[in-house]
Amino acid sequence: MTTISAPGDAPASSQAPAPSDGSASGRAPTERAHFETLDILRVVACLAVILYHYTFRGAARDGMTTFSLEDIHFVTKYGYLGVELFFVISGFVISYSAETRSAGAFLVARATRIYPGFLFCMSFSFLVLWALGPQGQALDGAQWLANLAIAAPAFHAQFVDGVYWSIVCELIFYAWIFLLKTTCAYERYTLAIVAAWMVVSVLNICIWKNAILSYLFLTKYSAYFAAGITIYEIFYKSRSAGFPVFLGLILPLVLIQGADEIRYHRAYYAGTDFDVRVGAVLNVAVIAIVVAALRRPPMRARRGVTVLLGAATYPMYLIHQRIGYVMLERLAPSCGRLPALGLTILVLFVGSALIWRFIETPVQRLLRTMLTGRFRPRQPPAVTAPPSP
Repeated sequence: MTTISAPGDAPASSQAPAPSDGSASGRAPTERAHFETLDILRVVACLAVILYHYTFRGAARDGMTTFSLEDIHFVTKYGYLGVELFFVISGFVISYSAETRSAGAFLVARATRIYPGFLFCMSFSFLVLWALGPQGQALDGAQWLANLAIAAPAFHAQFVDGVYWSIVCELIFYAWIFLLKTTCAYERYTLAIVAAWMVVSVLNICIWKNAILSYLFLTKYSAYFAAGITIYEIFYKSRSAGFPVFLGLILPLVLIQGADEIRYHRAYYAGTDFDVRVGAVLNVAVIAIVVAALRRPPMRARRGVTVLLGAATYPMYLIHQRIGYVMLERLAPSCGRLPALGLTILVLFVGSALIWRFIETPVQRLLRTMLTGRFRPRQPPAVTAPPSP
């Protein structure tokens, strides 16, 4: 087993603890390594959601677009699970990111990671849709102002783009980690907290059915975040107590939440068949591929291509849905459905890469320089990396 140290600054990217150089001091070097496989998984998750929206969801309900590729519905209708894959990755990344930060530093890191990109992409989407003509709903200045808070429905307004609901879930997850870190409970009782979270989720799904608890404890998606946390605890902190939590609570809840999601989609998209058995296999696969990806040793150097692909998924995710619908409607009549699909994805990816490189990254650096100096970083704890395959 290789002893490594969690990074001192690990934004929601694929940065990971760096392997020890085996020095006599026993302390892992401060150099950060990089989980290239997480960048690849982010691309997979983002593409799954994009194809779900473009080839199935947009035309299936709410009149967002007439564009559809019915021949591949049997696959792409399950693309919503890309969001659940993002949640598992988030659970892992936030675990080792939070490990090395005070509560205040963690809050600054999350805010500077999420908000600059969101603010630009939301405003960009608003302006493009206002200029080109929105699909499915009108836009006004009040809606833009409400979306500045991300959780627009709290102000009785609709999201500029429907995908923002998952960003709200991420923020609720971050808020719980922040609150637990202020009491030092997160580091001391991580697995116990995860186990209690799973029990509350099961009770609320099966018995209580309380909407407030559902939002507060993310009981529709909690098992995916918890899976990422527990993967970190088991494989990177060598906590064998994580196995019974993972196998006895998290995986069964993944199946319960997955079945609940299938029932929702069956009702929402009346006339479309969603197979519970296929959903169960895919839900378990979402967890399994993250475990498999993280068994690969992290890299000391960051490869430009995979970093670009992974980093661009955040702005791509934020801008793709409604702008994509408008582009597909305008391109498909002149160049055909498949070329329109490919061109839309390509154009939005290039735009997303430019947003990441020239807007999101510089603003993040500026804000972190201004804010992180206010919080003293913790000494990174030694953790244990999984053996190389």
